[in-house]
Amino acid sequence: MADINGYLSLSDQSLNKWDVFHIAMELEIRRDWDLYLMIGLTLLLIPIIYIFPDSVLRTVIGLPFLLFFPGYLAIAALFPRADDLDSIERVALSFGLSIAITPLIGFGLNYTPWGIRLDPILFSISGFILIVALVALQRRGAVLEPYLPFDPFVTVESVWRDFQKEQGLDKALSVILALSILSSVVALAYVIAFPRQGESFTEFYILGPDGKASGYPNQLIVEENATIIIGLANHEHRTVNYTIVIWLVNISFEDNQTQIHELYFFEKIGPIELDHVPVDIEGPWKKQWEMNYTFSIDTLFGEESQWRGKIWFSLYKEDHAREYTELQDYSNDEESVQSILDGVKNKRLSLNLNLRVSTATEFYVLDGDMQPLTSPLNLTENQNLTLTFGISNHMLRTVNYSIVIWMVNSSTDANGTNITELYHIDTLGPIELEHISPASGQNFTDQWNLSYNLSVNTTFGGDPWNGTVIFDLHIDEIPEPYVPLDDYANDDDSVERVTDILEKLRPGITRSAVLNVEV
Repeated sequence: MADINGYLSLSDQSLNKWDVFHIAMELEIRRDWDLYLMIGLTLLLIPIIYIFPDSVLRTVIGLPFLLFFPGYLAIAALFPRADDLDSIERVALSFGLSIAITPLIGFGLNYTPWGIRLDPILFSISGFILIVALVALQRRGAVLEPYLPFDPFVTVESVWRDFQKEQGLDKALSVILALSILSSVVALAYVIAFPRQGESFTEFYILGPDGKASGYPNQLIVEENATIIIGLANHEHRTVNYTIVIWLVNISFEDNQTQIHELYFFEKIGPIELDHVPVDIEGPWKKQWEMNYTFSIDTLFGEESQWRGKIWFSLYKEDHAREYTELQDYSNDEESVQSILDGVKNKRLSLNLNLRVSTATEFYVLDGDMQPLTSPLNLTENQNLTLTFGISNHMLRTVNYSIVIWMVNSSTDANGTNITELYHIDTLGPIELEHISPASGQNFTDQWNLSYNLSVNTTFGGDPWNGTVIFDLHIDEIPEPYVPLDDYANDDDSVERVTDILEKLRPGITRSAVLNVEV
């Protein structure tokens, strides 16, 4: 203070007040350069992280930002006097206290809506450093003999002098402390110079056709196209040639044992050469390689109406050169079976989707505007209602179809469906259709359609008559020679068939209807 006061006394005679202010500020900064340096580096680190995230400055400043600044500033605020702690103790406690403060801040953030993420951690620790630095500046300026940062030219001499003053146990502890700090610095430098290689792994995923983990095609008609998205990302720290082998598997799990009953080779994708990409845990997820994979299955593997199993994707992290025969059963091939078992046991990356492939017939009825028929149908005696019938055959064989039209009066109770009136309106067919593949991206496959005028010349004694119109589809069955407008409510076979349609046990289309008397 004497030097400063003397200098200011001189300045009062020869310098103006602005010069005095500048000199005083310079002296304060020179006195508290350590605190101002840490404030400046903290403010500099924030734009570096966001503008130059891969810069070496991020590591150079970031490490002391986490491991030294918080503790040093806390010590400066708690012990501002020079005789509170010596230099060695301050440095050692700065590291130790920083290691305690930084996790505590993270622990507190874990219970906030922001969580432990880059932004909240960065700004929370920065806020702590700035606040404690301001407190340290205030407290250091309020004491008569504050602790001042080291002078690089005299630091070694001062430390050695402090060390020589110590005796016995204190001197031994100082040596141990100095060696600990030195070894920590050496270890830290080694970690920075030779960073440990991160975990090696591969991202392997399947998404639905809309790019989300939903909407997977699990139920298909024979030869119907289905699309999924297959994705890979290489985090193996080396270039990898991937191969994806796709199987159709009939698998079961019994008594903790995996049983493979059928194993049909479907397709092989690859090799797919991908370079290593680092994991970015701070930014948004980015894809590396994706493929829109469209497939269809044109066989039921000997089953009559449907095949159930899984479509299985086995990933090889090397060029898998073996060739397979498409749709051949490899359930007796040891290597192929083992690849599936390895996937079950998580020894090989694999993904699978449940799959049911079945034969089917598309049967639809459209109104006059070529839209699906809705309920209720408003009919008037002796007037035409224009409909369009459509059938598409996906049964893997030629099929003869017939359509029987009924008007039904029924009720439901605890015993089931009761039919009181069952009037036959018309029979269409036989209609012979060969197998065709389902159309992609369309509501209906256009194979056969017929424009039909539905007309009834009676209301069956009702005014109006309320009931249900049923369009009964016969598949490879020849309908009986029904008499139009006759009541078959006492015919057991007809009642059973129509009851199954009403209870959705048999294919057919039902629509409620109102039959009005002609005016």
